[in-house]
Amino acid sequence: MSVYSDVSVLHYHDAADVGRKLVDEARRRGLDARRMGFPSWAGWRPDPWRIPVHRIRREALRWEIRRRARFADVVHAHSGNQGENALAAGKPVLLHLHGSDIRSRQYERHFQRTIRAAVGGAAKVVYATPELLEHVQPLRDDAEYIPVPVSLSDLPDPVAIDRRRAVFFASRWEPVKGGELQVEVASLIHELDPDVPLLGLDWGAGASAARAVGVHLVSRMTHGEYLRLMGSARVVVGQMTRILATSELEALMMGIPLVSTYDPVLYPGLARLSGQSPKQMAEAAIAAVRDPGGAAEAQGGREFALREHETGVVLDRLLPMYREMAL
Repeated sequence: MSVYSDVSVLHYHDAADVGRKLVDEARRRGLDARRMGFPSWAGWRPDPWRIPVHRIRREALRWEIRRRARFADVVHAHSGNQGENALAAGKPVLLHLHGSDIRSRQYERHFQRTIRAAVGGAAKVVYATPELLEHVQPLRDDAEYIPVPVSLSDLPDPVAIDRRRAVFFASRWEPVKGGELQVEVASLIHELDPDVPLLGLDWGAGASAARAVGVHLVSRMTHGEYLRLMGSARVVVGQMTRILATSELEALMMGIPLVSTYDPVLYPGLARLSGQSPKQMAEAAIAAVRDPGGAAEAQGGREFALREHETGVVLDRLLPMYREMAL
């Protein structure tokens, strides 16, 4: 029996399905883990006339959190926006910062006090992507990086390489995802080799520009359908930022080579297939289409994703924290 089997954890709220994955993995091991979502009735809009209603709803929400957490040893709260509500449970709180909460919202007037109070009051603070350190550290120098989990069991069976075809653009075409650079890479791929099929989602302000340079856009779909579509690609082009999104980690875990602008300093152990110029990335994508197995082996993406991001590995890093907090 696990030494952590007597620690009960309530996951409150969720972000990017992280809580669901951790609870599923904990239950698979026979551990006591439960989830509580954010009730739709508890939402808040910053209209002055709504403030009294908001206060009533907030107190009702906190009562419900206390009720649901009464048998838990630890509350794992997802998102800094909800941390202060989780603290009302009266249990040790592990606050999980996921991105915009600490990267941008903590600097906004409406959210600053709430988020910073949650960060300061939590027993433990973790953050989901490595570039968030610069935003977290001034508030909590003991915060720890916990990689985004990807559950191998959620992924479809691998598609044989000889049945894979396209270059798949995994992200939406938005400025926050480097949409203009994605379009430029797509245009260069089409220019260098017009026979290479380009696939992407019909999602985002830049979708029409992507279509104009030769990307075949498909409608938004369920996550399972999305994974099967991505799994049929020879190479994935990801978001043009410093970090890896969940979809890119899923591609890597499926053994699909990835081309993007991720920062190798943030992800040691994951090789880049190209430089960061649009032409270099386009050339790398075409090379991966021609030899996807060789590109995947050179990148080491599947091994990296399994070693650092598989949900079981992530849970193994959290369990000692839960245990320490419960003592």
